[in-house]
Amino acid sequence: FFSSLMMAFINQAMGAINLGLRGYFSLFSKLWIATLDMFRGSLNDYYAFFSRLMMAFIKGALGLVRIGLEGYFRTFRYLWEITLAALLSILKAYFRFFSSNMRYFIQMSIGAIK
Repeated sequence: FFSSLMMAFINQAMGAINLGLRGYFSLFSKLWIATLDMFRGSLNDYYAFFSRLMMAFIKGALGLVRIGLEGYFRTFRYLWEITLAALLSILKAYFRFFSSNMRYFIQMSIGAIK
């Protein structure tokens, strides 16, 4: 969704003669800051989710006598690896989204300057 939104914005901005490069850069930087804010929000949500999950897991595991430390640490490590894999996926998706749009933006800017 955001990728198509950015592509549409870049196409419209480059096609508009009266916009000018200065206004275009200003609008692009505002959109970029908005995506960074969304990214920061998703990281904060991830951290809050992981904190709640781990706290609930620790409280539950410590309350159960039959779990044993070996099973506890194995399960904790498994949950940790799953959440790290989710975070890695979020980071890869964000940077893939931003790099493709930034590349397109630079190509269109160079084309507009020529």
